[in-house]
Amino acid sequence: MKFMAWPARWLSLVILVAGAAVMAGWATHTAWLTTIIPGRVPMVFNTGLCFFLLGLALILLSLGSANARRSVARLCALMVLGLSVINLLQVFGDMSLGINLPTLHAWNPINSVRPGQMSLAATLCFLFAALALLLPVGRHPGLAVVAMSFGAVPFGIGLTVILGYMMHLESLYTWYPLNQMALPTGVGMLILSVALWPVLLHISALHVYSEDRQIIAVGTTALLVVALVAVFSGVWLLRTQGVPALQANLQLAREARADLLMLDLESATARAIDAAEQAPLASAMISALRAPDSGDARQSLQAAASALLARGMRGVQVNGAGGIVLAKVGAVIEPSIGALPIGATAGVNHALVWRGGLVLRTRVKLGHEGAGQGELLMDQPLNLMQSRLQSGTYLNATVTTLLCDRTNAAKVSCMRIGSGDTAPISDRLGDHFAALANSAIAGSSGVARAQASEGVPTDVVAYGPVESTGLALLVQLDATSIYAPIRRGMLWGMSIVLIVVVVSATWLRARIRALVTRLVTTESRYKAVVESLHDGLLLQDADTKILASNSAARRILGLEESELRGRSSLDSAWKTVHEDGSDWPGVDHPAPRTLRTGQQEMGVIMGVQRPQGELLWVSINTVLISGDGLDDARTVITSFSDITARRSAEQQLARSNQLRQAILDAAPFSIIATNERGLIKAVNPGTERMLWYKADELIDKVTPLVIHDPLEVAARAEELSSMLGKRVEAGFEVFMHKSRFGVTDEREWTYVRKDGSRFPVNLTTTALRDERQQITGFLCIAYDITERKHQEEYARHVAHHDFLTGLPNRMLLNDRLYIAIERARRDGCKVAAMMIDLDHFKRVNDSLGHHIGDELLKIVAGRILACVRRSDTVARMGGDEFAVLLSDIKNDQDIELIAEKIIYSVSQPVQVGGHELHVSPSIGVSQYPVDGEDLHALLVDADTAMYEAKLAGRKTYRLFSREMELAARAKLELESELQLALTQGEIQLHYQPQVSLKNDQVQGMEALLRWYSPKRGLVSPNDFILIAEQSSLIVEIGDWVLLNACRDMAALNQRTGQRLRVAVNLSPRQFLQNDLVEQVQRVVEETGLMPGCLELEITEGVLMDHSAETIGRLQKLRELGVLIAVDDFGVGFSSLSYITQFPISTLKIDRVFVNRLPDSSSDAAVALAIIALAHSLDMTVVAEGVETIEQLDYLRLHGCDFVQGYFLGRPQPMDAVRVDGIRWSGSLPPAP
Repeated sequence: MKFMAWPARWLSLVILVAGAAVMAGWATHTAWLTTIIPGRVPMVFNTGLCFFLLGLALILLSLGSANARRSVARLCALMVLGLSVINLLQVFGDMSLGINLPTLHAWNPINSVRPGQMSLAATLCFLFAALALLLPVGRHPGLAVVAMSFGAVPFGIGLTVILGYMMHLESLYTWYPLNQMALPTGVGMLILSVALWPVLLHISALHVYSEDRQIIAVGTTALLVVALVAVFSGVWLLRTQGVPALQANLQLAREARADLLMLDLESATARAIDAAEQAPLASAMISALRAPDSGDARQSLQAAASALLARGMRGVQVNGAGGIVLAKVGAVIEPSIGALPIGATAGVNHALVWRGGLVLRTRVKLGHEGAGQGELLMDQPLNLMQSRLQSGTYLNATVTTLLCDRTNAAKVSCMRIGSGDTAPISDRLGDHFAALANSAIAGSSGVARAQASEGVPTDVVAYGPVESTGLALLVQLDATSIYAPIRRGMLWGMSIVLIVVVVSATWLRARIRALVTRLVTTESRYKAVVESLHDGLLLQDADTKILASNSAARRILGLEESELRGRSSLDSAWKTVHEDGSDWPGVDHPAPRTLRTGQQEMGVIMGVQRPQGELLWVSINTVLISGDGLDDARTVITSFSDITARRSAEQQLARSNQLRQAILDAAPFSIIATNERGLIKAVNPGTERMLWYKADELIDKVTPLVIHDPLEVAARAEELSSMLGKRVEAGFEVFMHKSRFGVTDEREWTYVRKDGSRFPVNLTTTALRDERQQITGFLCIAYDITERKHQEEYARHVAHHDFLTGLPNRMLLNDRLYIAIERARRDGCKVAAMMIDLDHFKRVNDSLGHHIGDELLKIVAGRILACVRRSDTVARMGGDEFAVLLSDIKNDQDIELIAEKIIYSVSQPVQVGGHELHVSPSIGVSQYPVDGEDLHALLVDADTAMYEAKLAGRKTYRLFSREMELAARAKLELESELQLALTQGEIQLHYQPQVSLKNDQVQGMEALLRWYSPKRGLVSPNDFILIAEQSSLIVEIGDWVLLNACRDMAALNQRTGQRLRVAVNLSPRQFLQNDLVEQVQRVVEETGLMPGCLELEITEGVLMDHSAETIGRLQKLRELGVLIAVDDFGVGFSSLSYITQFPISTLKIDRVFVNRLPDSSSDAAVALAIIALAHSLDMTVVAEGVETIEQLDYLRLHGCDFVQGYFLGRPQPMDAVRVDGIRWSGSLPPAP
């Protein structure tokens, strides 16, 4: 249906562009873009959006049925459906749901109540159009019919709207209050429906053949065009002839009513004047005016007035001076009722009033000299015209008559003549309606459309004057009512047109489809047969030009139909060759030969070069078809099949056979084929190389038993006999038993070579079967697994031994210890486990390198092995830790003897890489069953004893005891309490002053840790610092100390205005934290302490254990401005070379050397050496532990910079510290 796709696509594009233009117009405040048709009511933004989305959806569907396009089209339709449903809720619920975009429409509001709201008609059109696109029309023909019906809704509504605008029938395009469909919207709906039908027909299941679709589309289009021409012709006739005739008849009706009204008024006016001149009335009125209080006068006047009722009056009232009612008879209309004046003469006024009918009120001034003035009011119904002036119908439409008068120069008042009791006079008229009334009063007449007042529909109005009255008579006709039959007729007509179109299209399709079906069926069968052939088929004329081809021919030759049609076999463009590769001229091709000789060609092999350059091999057959003996009508059918793959497969098969044979010859494994009885029938060269037999020594002479170990065969026979419950002989059946049941048997066997040597193999045995699945033999494939066995053995060794020392590892030790414990439990003997750790081994690694450390470990492992018995086990547990398993221990002396031998042997100097190294072991021992009854308990207890040996000074051994266990538990308990103490605020900081000996002023303080436990009281730092060091708590505690010490000192300095420094001890574990520098920087920035007021104290062990890393870290701290002090200098083993490399600012003399000053000459010498060393390296010296005046004087005499100790001040909490700027003034507690 391509001929319909392009019109539908262009119409959809028009809708899309129009929608985009409307949206752009509202966004840019361009009024002409929102109207599309100049001078018309604009579309709202949401209408433009829906047109845009539906246009996009129709374009996508008309381009094809790709899933992506369908998904986007359905998404667009879903958006339109959502907008339509929400707008319906707004219209019928009289509410706003926030989709009208009132702000966007504020510059040109169409609807003052709901700016931007779509009309009800437009909403219904979009709703049905979206539903038509969303229905699955491609799978259900019934839904396709529904979708086509939905698609007709926009057509019908759009056509109705266009006709309404053409005929000026507001009711045709305004279906709901304040919801008017714009003319461009109606045109858009018509285009939308016309574009929608072909698309629905294209994607629906209503068609089978493309010809069927074309007939339906053309026939339906033609019927629609005829129907539209008929409808618009009827509208044109109605507008050019029917509407003018209607207007002329309405004007005649108005003129007739005006004439009758005029006649009625003349008659009533004459009666009123004649009644006023009656002598009895005049005489009685004069008497009443002279004596208003006289009952007789009033009674006479009442009788005279009653006589007027017989003259056609409905009510008479006589008023005296001051408005006093002298007489009143009949139904007199109240003065409050509005009236239209119609003329006045001397003393006489007339006005029209509606009181259940049209009434003429006449007011006559009466009086007499000496009697005063009076007034006669007479109301008389206009009986002649009353029935004609009341509201009625005209052409089945509601008719209203209005009498209008000019109130003043600016306003017109009208009285609506109806069937009620009263008819109020109103001057609130529509502008156009007021203009028509003014024109009628001025004497003009005609027919026009106008609104009687604001907020009411526009009606048809016939207007004109009532002669000699100054009034205008307007006949108002309800256009909605009068055009309702026309609208219903049009809707019925369009419905009938659509039904006729659908029925006609269905009938046309049914009548023509049978013929089309037969033709298409015949053609499709022919095409199906030809196209289903795997062989290529060419129909060639007498000049060998190709007339037709099938898809197989085009696919094989790699050419399109246009490239093949008209091409001759003689064309030089064909590149053809013989099987030997020589060129094949076109004149000798099979088709020309058949045309020349009339003989068919069968199975001709030819090579054809495809356009892509590849060579194609085909097998060609030709058949000559004669054309009634005329040479020019002769044709030849050439069929050919692509044998390139077959030819390639044959060549590949030959090469594969050669390759297979080469693989079998070169395979490094043995392949033996036997018959069903086990006699060897074939072997590969690999078998000869593996077994050292020649093939002719095995084939047809022996079974595989000759190459197997007889003991293994017998053992396998016993195993099978046990499994099967029957006797299996130690013969060939041992190998083939599982294979007979279709199971591949794979086992390890030992092959025996011709010379009797043996080697392990992995043998796979499989049954060989014929086409009837009968066993014809067996195939045995064997791999030499000698190397794999060696690797497995090596892997087992590696898995249980240390790679560096070759000693058993932890896994093997656990196995042997478990076995030793079980044996000891059985035999009632003892087992001992030793844990050995090398003292200060880490220094060797860090200072000399890991390669030296590895060599040292090897030597130590050998020395330990030399100290134990052959039945004992020495294992490396990891790092510098070893374990020894001693079995069959008689007493503790045996254990102590071995431990002492190990300590002595390992402690001997070692020469490694030109270095003489000294290491010593710390040994812990546990025994079974005294210390534990399982391997885990023994190892844990031995580890505990080893740590006790380290605490005892290293280079010793300890036997595990229950006291150690209790101490370990106490340590664990203390560690738990310490962790809880940190969270509960039991940890506090005390500060001890550091005093300068140059000016006796406090220069700083050292932050010292105190623990006040509710359970233990004051816990000495010596008791908990070591425990914290051995756990991770020391890092957390150290961070807390650093933060609080800096915060306290910053507050003290701010309070005193001084720059005192605070010394904070860093534990080795805290110093080794990777983020130490960043944390220190963060703390000084957070607390506000100047970096120069912070001094970090580290131990000599830190300098020795991590020299390279320590230098970099200390350098970064010094770059921050932080001071570095070495605590307890002189008690460690630091090298002076390290001291010179580190950015150290202070050395602290340990209290060990201060305690015996000045009496101990050795301590004095160490203290003086430290002072001299520090000063030579531009460092300051702090002596700690000063408790006597003699110590203070000695240190001052020999140039010590700072001192601290109980003599100068005890550690105190910060809130107890008082600094006067000169001396430490805190109270000194008594010495302990």
